[in-house]
Amino acid sequence: MPLLVSLVLLVLMGVFSRRGLLDLRRMTRQNQELQLRLDQATEQRQLLQRQLETFKTNPMEQERMVRQSLGYVRKNETVVEFD
Repeated sequence: MPLLVSLVLLVLMGVFSRRGLLDLRRMTRQNQELQLRLDQATEQRQLLQRQLETFKTNPMEQERMVRQSLGYVRKNETVVEFD
């Protein structure tokens, strides 16, 4: 009987203790979530690097950004604003 009680206590400790099975499942799920966030951040970084490289090397892209961001227009262009 004491052996059975000891065995049950060990199993319960293995499941519910600080480094037990439940904690392992929580840490595994948290690790997966962090890995997903890291993958998303890596993709975003690569996208921004491609955009920066395009901006550095493509004069048409530079002009588009200046026009879009700062509202610049060329001489003899007509600007039509819509509300």
